[in-house]
Amino acid sequence: MILDLTLPDGDGIAVLRVLKETVPATPIIILTGSNHRATALQNGAFAFLLKPWNREELLDVLSRAMATA
Repeated sequence: MILDLTLPDGDGIAVLRVLKETVPATPIIILTGSNHRATALQNGAFAFLLKPWNREELLDVLSRAMATA
């Protein structure tokens, strides 16, 4: 799953916490323009990519995430 931390109607960290409680085995990749890397990783994110993201890096993270699912 890919999640942005900046949401028009909510807090992405709060959404991340709920997702980790409800679907704990699902790898969640944070792809965002806000630099809250430590907070995201502490709350269970599989990986964190800061915008603008690099295509190769995204593909690598997606590949690793799919291998764990």
